Amino acid sequence: MAPTRSRLLQHTSIAVRSYAHTVHPHRQFPAPLPLLISPGVPLTSELPRPDHSDPRGSVRLLLNELLVHATGDLCARMCWTLRLFHKDVVLRYGVLLYGWPADVPFMNLSTGHGSPSMAQVRHLLALLAAEPQPRMYFIRATREQLLAAELDISAVAPGPLFPAPVPLPYLGRSNIGRRRVFKRNTDGITIPHRYIRNGPKSVKMISEEVDLEGDGASAVNRCRGPLPQMFKDGTWLVWTERGWREPTALERLEWSSAE
Repeated sequence: MAPTRSRLLQHTSIAVRSYAHTVHPHRQFPAPLPLLISPGVPLTSELPRPDHSDPRGSVRLLLNELLVHATGDLCARMCWTLRLFHKDVVLRYGVLLYGWPADVPFMNLSTGHGSPSMAQVRHLLALLAAEPQPRMYFIRATREQLLAAELDISAVAPGPLFPAPVPLPYLGRSNIGRRRVFKRNTDGITIPHRYIRNGPKSVKMISEEVDLEGDGASAVNRCRGPLPQMFKDGTWLVWTERGWREPTALERLEWSSAE
């Protein structure tokens, strides 16, 4: 009985070992996923190699090359002010810049007040030098987008027009919007303030007669075209019901006569 059991165990071990080492010739492994390539966007290897020691110059160079590739015009150049970008890039070639970061203001990269920091410029360069294709490139604008661009200059801005506001510094204790706390003694009686606050108070509402008094500066401000206005890149933009636009010659003449 014992030899028979040992032979059965031996055959079982051989069968298990042979099954474990069996090769399946028809077994198919999953194919690697293909890289997502955006049509119409050149590969990073086809663009000039960026110089990381000069990030500003590299960003300008790569965007110029991408604009040439998108428009087919060898003389096409990127514009870094909203007015020129609207006129010489968007309306001229019918393209829009896609992929500009939302936390980087769209303005001249040169050093100056409010210009992007070096960290933000390097972030732009990283988007342009990404593999296998840049993550910031030009796309063909639709008819609706071009119509909106003709009515509103700010509609073509790739990113914010102004840098993010800097938080105000802490200048001490502030009790604006807080409920006044009255101190009480052990008997529950309110302790009066050390000083009596009986200084002058401003009125809650200013009448139109008081507003029109003086040298008439408020009346002049009302005549300076439709409000509000925005001074951006050395030019004034006026707000209308359709959006931001450049003032007409008649409006400029009225403003100069009002001044």
